[in-house]
Amino acid sequence: MSELILSLSRRLPFQESLEFVGFLTAVVGTAMLSLNVGLEFVGFCSYAVSNIAWAAFSVQRGYRWLLSQNAIFMVFTTIGLINFWPI
Repeated sequence: MSELILSLSRRLPFQESLEFVGFLTAVVGTAMLSLNVGLEFVGFCSYAVSNIAWAAFSVQRGYRWLLSQNAIFMVFTTIGLINFWPI
């Protein structure tokens, strides 16, 4: 089964797009949090997109530790979204 997933994933053209989206949204999320300009919720939304993109990328490539890392990051991202939910 994993060989089938890996062979299919090698042919998908959007893998590089997932990698780029994961990178870009992580950078944007970090900027929103570190600049302390009141956009923490936007930063955590950006992190959520990044976590999802990296998780999809890691599933396609069979990178189980990257998938595990982003699953854990998504837990913290969810906590951040709850803490900074706009009222």
